[in-house]
Amino acid sequence: MTASDEPQADDLLTTAGLWLARLDSGSATADDFNAWRDADPRHAAAFARVAGLNHHINRLRPLLPEPELERSRPDRRRLLMALGGFGIAVGAGTVGATLFGAGRSSAETAVGEQRSLILRDGSALEVNTASSVSWQFTDTVRKIWLRQGELALDLMASSVVCQVFAAGQTLRSTQGKFNLRLRGEALELMVLQGQGHIDAGGTEGQGRVIPGGQTAIAADRSIRVRPVTEDERAFVAGWRQGELVLTGQSLGQVIEEYNRYLPHKLVLGDPALSSVHLGGRFKTSDPTVFLTGLEAGFGIRAMRDAEGTIILTK
Repeated sequence: MTASDEPQADDLLTTAGLWLARLDSGSATADDFNAWRDADPRHAAAFARVAGLNHHINRLRPLLPEPELERSRPDRRRLLMALGGFGIAVGAGTVGATLFGAGRSSAETAVGEQRSLILRDGSALEVNTASSVSWQFTDTVRKIWLRQGELALDLMASSVVCQVFAAGQTLRSTQGKFNLRLRGEALELMVLQGQGHIDAGGTEGQGRVIPGGQTAIAADRSIRVRPVTEDERAFVAGWRQGELVLTGQSLGQVIEEYNRYLPHKLVLGDPALSSVHLGGRFKTSDPTVFLTGLEAGFGIRAMRDAEGTIILTK
């Protein structure tokens, strides 16, 4: 980079930081930001760089003295480092901004879509297919609302308790790895690391602690707990990699799971086939290999009707 290029690059970083600050304060809309970002590839790159810098600064913030910005006018680089919270969302091969202001930020996924989000404190959210989630993360608040579907949460350690609200239940924790899935009116919570406390029916002070390696099914004021199996761990790790990991599930169960990811659903033409048990790893985005294996191994053929529905028959 030449000396003449530096002011231009510096200006892009400053502009990216100002966009982040405007969106965080609510003085600009996401549509305005998207138009600016998409107008030039350098804009997206500058914003990603600002976001990455702030991510690392936020993680180091407890080790740093409070900035004394009121005592002197900061230069552009210090201004970028002092900007407010943000998140980076990665999905479908693109990088976009997820903004944190006084209200909630949110993300929704379509059928077959998954999104990865890094929150302000470095915690990570994986949002599974056909899901809806919102959050509010500041220096003093860590809250997540799961309204539909499934998410995996890698929660960074903090003195601020994180509250996750789902199906009328409240999960509280300061650190850990969790998988939360809505099943009708119930919440299925898998604690993979750390521990969490479920407030029964969302009532603080009532409920129980769920230690690592346990799964809880919570509905209304009832909480059932059992150990997490290795197959369940593999299943959760699989969906986060875009895979369906099968370890002996019946074809009926597999179809129910696969249909969460497919716009054109699988249907059993013969109910007797439901009891066939299967194993293997298959892409959630494309059932071609799965269907080929069904025909080769069990003589189960796949036929599409006029609407694209995939009918399985023998």
